[in-house]
Amino acid sequence: MNSDINKKLQEQFLYQGLGFCGAITASVTHELNNILGTIDQLSGLLEDLALTLTQGDVATGNQLTAISDRIFKQTARGMTLVKRLNTFAHFRDDVAAKFDIYDAVENLLALMKRLALLKKVELILTKPAEEIIVKTNPFSLLEIIFLAINRILPCTKKETVIEVVLSKQNSDAVITIKSMHDGTLTRLSDGGYLRLLISHISGNTKESFDDVYYNFELKVPIPER
Repeated sequence: MNSDINKKLQEQFLYQGLGFCGAITASVTHELNNILGTIDQLSGLLEDLALTLTQGDVATGNQLTAISDRIFKQTARGMTLVKRLNTFAHFRDDVAAKFDIYDAVENLLALMKRLALLKKVELILTKPAEEIIVKTNPFSLLEIIFLAINRILPCTKKETVIEVVLSKQNSDAVITIKSMHDGTLTRLSDGGYLRLLISHISGNTKESFDDVYYNFELKVPIPER
């Protein structure tokens, strides 16, 4: 009986993990497609400008500089997104990695930016006063944060923020997710799948909300130096 339950949870872990990767990848590739579309339009402008030059017209330096600057900005934006997505992909490499929790969460929130903007919500990360290094399963940690944000996102009050705060509390790293909500909330289940993820990081969670605010807290032990 227990083996059947464990097998079901492991299958769910694989399925849900793919869903997590899929949601992040879909959002980022949509942004990359927008970037490539803009660069394509700018290359068309350059082609039109080159055609006018062959016909004897004169292009100003400002025209060329403006197009060049826009291409440079879009290219830099695309390269940054690809680098962030590559960093995210490598979080699957080690189930017990040692890493700076701020860097990992900051990267995740940057990849989730479009998902938040679609709901007219801003994601804000508060940097801790000091560096917080943890040794745990980075992918499971980030998936819990993603699930919590994705869970509250549809109910977050429009034109407000979801604030993610990182801090130390005794021997734990604490990730707190706070937002004003505008809808009917149900508690994020702590059974089954979420419990499995929490066991992967040796952590624990706490959730609370009233008529105005939603609060989700995740604690992860900080290893002794």
